[in-house]
Amino acid sequence: MVFFVVVGVAHIPVALWIARTRHYSKLPYIVAITGSAALIVFYIATRAIALPNIGLQTDVGSIDITCKLLQGAIIAGSLILLRMSTRFANTSARITR
Repeated sequence: MVFFVVVGVAHIPVALWIARTRHYSKLPYIVAITGSAALIVFYIATRAIALPNIGLQTDVGSIDITCKLLQGAIIAGSLILLRMSTRFANTSARITR
């Protein structure tokens, strides 16, 4: 549980990074997408197979599902913002020409 709390808190600097760079960099969006997707895969793996040092977890609670839905929302939101930033960059390039 501590692992997921630490990772959840680590999303805050990424969100601030996205807010600062907005349409100028795609990297923070890619970091948010990759990190959230990796956490969802890791969570599913801990419930599906016995991992070394972790074992097979059998508990799935409402907090777990809420966290995975929020991570899915982070992925979806980041994909939308990434797409919008690409459109904004293309529009800016056309305006400056």
